[in-house]
Amino acid sequence: MYRGTAINGLVGSYVFGDFSSGRIFRLANGAPPLEELLDSNALISSFAEDTAGELYVLNYVSGAILRIVEASQ
Repeated sequence: MYRGTAINGLVGSYVFGDFSSGRIFRLANGAPPLEELLDSNALISSFAEDTAGELYVLNYVSGAILRIVEASQ
């Protein structure tokens, strides 16, 4: 669940990813439809949250910790 403040449109959404494809999705208001947020090349092993509620993705292969940020307009 996104509890941060950096990405307004994501507040309250359940965020999850697919390990093999690297795709990250959100489920808003606990009900379908799913929305694809990002198609990455990461093998997503887990998500993490900092004390401000911002989300991070953990990449299984590289060991990298990647912060989820709003796309530039």
